[in-house]
Amino acid sequence: MLSTKDRAETCKDQIRAFLASNFYIADADALESHTSLLDQGIVDSAGVLEVIGFIEEISAQSIESLEAHRLHQKTMSAAGQLQKWTL
Repeated sequence: MLSTKDRAETCKDQIRAFLASNFYIADADALESHTSLLDQGIVDSAGVLEVIGFIEEISAQSIESLEAHRLHQKTMSAAGQLQKWTL
């Protein structure tokens, strides 16, 4: 069984792969936890909804709107933390 840290890393890898395959990212390897998804133009408000949908899919849980607000903090780290709450 994966540790919480391992699950969080797996989650970040899944989110990074999702972003790389669904949004234009010039250098997917340069996408770090502190990368601002909105400020860098990787996602827009509709893209945030797609990311939320993906996180719900991989975690098999619904993300409440208050929790979704964390994604508006704009970073991969926020997305990873949000998904970690659902594990």
